[in-house]
Amino acid sequence: MDANPSSFYDDELRKMKQIVMTHFEELNSLENKLAAIIKRNSIVDIAAKVEVYQLMVDKITSRLRELNARINEMIVQSGSSADKSIENTENNNNEQLMKDIHLELGYSEKEFDDVSYYCKNFIEETLK
Repeated sequence: MDANPSSFYDDELRKMKQIVMTHFEELNSLENKLAAIIKRNSIVDIAAKVEVYQLMVDKITSRLRELNARINEMIVQSGSSADKSIENTENNNNEQLMKDIHLELGYSEKEFDDVSYYCKNFIEETLK
């Protein structure tokens, strides 16, 4: 198989970037719903309760931003090396970076799923 490793990395990176961007969209929606709870409800200490969930959203958003920056950096590197012959050491380095990014994406998706679940339950219970 004589597929270009840079092309493979580029495809994988773009798929991972799409996952991250989808998470950003859902996190934005959760933030809007949390803000709506504060505006709609007069429950005592509702802002403090919302703040707990907002902090969770902020944490995963920050983690995803860092991951997105790493993905973007790899996309640029993959594009800049697409026309050059890739040396074995560079190829091995790229493989390790891809493994690291995949691992970080896995952790981030788990954290995202947890935060999304907790926030959605809180929002649903509060808006009943």
